[in-house]
Amino acid sequence: MAVIGITSARSGDWKRGVAANVAARIAADGGVSVVVVDADPIGRDVGDRLGVETFACVEWPPLTVVPATADVDLRTARARIAWAASTHDLVVVDLPLGAGAPGPTLDADLLGPFDRVVAATDLSEHALCATARWVNLVATAQRNGSISDRVELVVAVVGETIGSASARLEVAATLGVPVVAGVPQYWGRARPNLGFGPTLGFAELDDALRAVGGVRQASYAANSNHAFSASGHRRAMAHTEVASVK
Repeated sequence: MAVIGITSARSGDWKRGVAANVAARIAADGGVSVVVVDADPIGRDVGDRLGVETFACVEWPPLTVVPATADVDLRTARARIAWAASTHDLVVVDLPLGAGAPGPTLDADLLGPFDRVVAATDLSEHALCATARWVNLVATAQRNGSISDRVELVVAVVGETIGSASARLEVAATLGVPVVAGVPQYWGRARPNLGFGPTLGFAELDDALRAVGGVRQASYAANSNHAFSASGHRRAMAHTEVASVK
């Protein structure tokens, strides 16, 4: 089991569509049960993007969707993530902007169960500066024990321009955390994109989405039992009713 969070330091455009497409790609690969939880009551990208207003199971890719509600608070978000983690192999969470950084946001104490938190950014100067500040704040919180040091902090470069591999290595060196992927936003702004149309099937995008999700590439070539780099085991699925999570 692995719990992966997607956030961005400042702009919702940087993380737009990332959580939904990471979950969809890994679900389409098969072999693991996947749920995407929207914990961003302002952006509410996941439900809008998938055309889902309430808890639903999407037929293709085979994916459980827990959309955000306008009144979601810290307790509710925690409960939804806990339910998702107890019933699925992979949980992908669309987090609010600046997740984990100090401040009066509902997500400040959410990161305890996460294996990996991915900050999405583009390559603009203001985006990289904002991301550097987020990395420093969260790393400081880990050092002082406010956030567990088992939570892996990584960055994904997202957008129409994702730069070269060497450019992303330079970004990683500057930020002090790994840049796990360059993710081209082929899905655009159209909502809903049921079935994901052209967003599944591009090798470059598929590999990038898997990398964001922490899936070891070798596991796909070897067999259908996908392995997650953030977690060495999978939790047995518990048959908990989602209706019990208010």
